[in-house]
Amino acid sequence: MGTHRTFDQLLAEKTVDPLASPEHFAPHKVIESRLVFEPMSDQDRVRVTARAADFRVLWGVVASKGMLTQHPVPVAFYEALKELTHENLPKGNVGDLSGTLVDDSLGEAAALIHRINELTEKLRVKKVSDATRKRALLFSSAFRDARKLIESYISECET
Repeated sequence: MGTHRTFDQLLAEKTVDPLASPEHFAPHKVIESRLVFEPMSDQDRVRVTARAADFRVLWGVVASKGMLTQHPVPVAFYEALKELTHENLPKGNVGDLSGTLVDDSLGEAAALIHRINELTEKLRVKKVSDATRKRALLFSSAFRDARKLIESYISECET
């Protein structure tokens, strides 16, 4: 059995494009993706997402200037990346990760509702302060992104 070579090692040795000639990089798999930078000027941040060729979100992070010196940073993995990762995990070594699908779905919905309720309560104050306005701005953006993401997935199966 040969030694396992990383993708970077293979890339350094090859003069071919991994997307054009994937067979030269086996067993590694390369997908085409794009980085999208969405300015959040009102919050001094930028939302960075990696998207598959069909623009499904793979991972994302809301970055600030202070994060540029941090390594690692927290990154959100989205369903498209989870699906691709699961497809590429070694077969036979992975148990049932999903449990019962309906129970998992109901549990995730309950957790989401609970978290939204917690955050909403932080906005219900007697006197609105600058800190409350800042929270509202951040929450509004996060709620909008979450709603859009949920709607994009749900619209595919409602037909």
